[in-house]
Amino acid sequence: MLNRATSMPNIISSPQEHVERQDNSYGKSPLTDCILVRNHPEKGPMLPQQRTLDSYGIDVTISEKIINIGGKTPTVFTLQKNNQPQLRSGAYISDPENGDNYGEFRFYSGIGLEKYQTADCVHLQFNPESLSNLRDTYHNVNGVTAFLRELLDGKPCATRNCYNLRHDLFEFFPPLNSGSNGFLIYPNLPYIDLKDYSENPGSLKDRKNGITLGAWAIHPNQNLNFIERLAPDSALSMKDQAQPDCHDNNRTLNQIEHGTNVKYLSSILDFEREDIIMLKKLKEDVWQHLYDVYDVRHGTTSVKMFFHFPVAIKTATLHLHVWINKADHPLNNARSFELTEIIDHLENGGDIQDLILARNNGAYFVPASDTIKDISAIPNMGKEPNPYILNLAQPFESKS
Repeated sequence: MLNRATSMPNIISSPQEHVERQDNSYGKSPLTDCILVRNHPEKGPMLPQQRTLDSYGIDVTISEKIINIGGKTPTVFTLQKNNQPQLRSGAYISDPENGDNYGEFRFYSGIGLEKYQTADCVHLQFNPESLSNLRDTYHNVNGVTAFLRELLDGKPCATRNCYNLRHDLFEFFPPLNSGSNGFLIYPNLPYIDLKDYSENPGSLKDRKNGITLGAWAIHPNQNLNFIERLAPDSALSMKDQAQPDCHDNNRTLNQIEHGTNVKYLSSILDFEREDIIMLKKLKEDVWQHLYDVYDVRHGTTSVKMFFHFPVAIKTATLHLHVWINKADHPLNNARSFELTEIIDHLENGGDIQDLILARNNGAYFVPASDTIKDISAIPNMGKEPNPYILNLAQPFESKS
């Protein structure tokens, strides 16, 4: 994986520049024409779940385009018109640091590329005091994350439409015990094409966009109308924690916790060593869901499970991102904490704040347009050039 604390993407924009860097950094690594990257069965072995440009109908038969073998920098192709990259069309990325094999490309969505491929970022600098203040800020938010609240209330909404289309894409993982949260997993709108998910879910892992899911922590002291329909037995088991005001959607997260022995998980800041078993169960439950619904198996597919930090006020309910066969932008990756990473850290006696502060010495960067920068509890150091920006000089042409 990309060393998020130190690594910055530095993608080759010309053969000459590549040769110079090769002499300085890569020794005798050969240079290869991109045409050789194509892994048609008749041209060489096809790796399981291979994400090649050819399979997407992308023509990169430009002889001067080269890929470094043995290097650590990603190779990126974008659609260009009038010598300008079309961010909305997304990017095809082969990144050795992200586990990609030679010639293996994954797609990164245009929505994400437009958000993170920005010239300017805002530098956020954390210390122990600001992390404690931020946790308090999250827990004083009024009301549960709006679109999650609509779904749990059983109100008409985009996510409910997705559920009506395919019930089997939604699953509730029951709480570990009476002192724990459950988790609700489903496709992550609006980062998906709903039409794709209405078809055979088992084929999604082999398509260009891969699979994008979210698993949301569900505290028992709230209206669980949707959970009662989806998993009635699990909903019933959570009733003992419900308070008389459980249908009040204007409560703060602290008020939702009040009267229960279950903490409201707003972000990774709420994790303690006592949560290790819960997190391990979440990991197992997600894997089982991926196998049952999407035919995803260990060792044959790229699976990434991670939490973002920091998060915006409007999404301050803990949620695990689950990506299958997807590329990532380094700016997004830089504030992503993988589930296994957190479990290992807590098992080794670490504190979650230590893990956050060890990442790039507590320095985090978000797009200048992101509302995270406006949270008063976070020290804002001002705008800086995006340290994780990708060089999108390598174009492709679509055959379709």
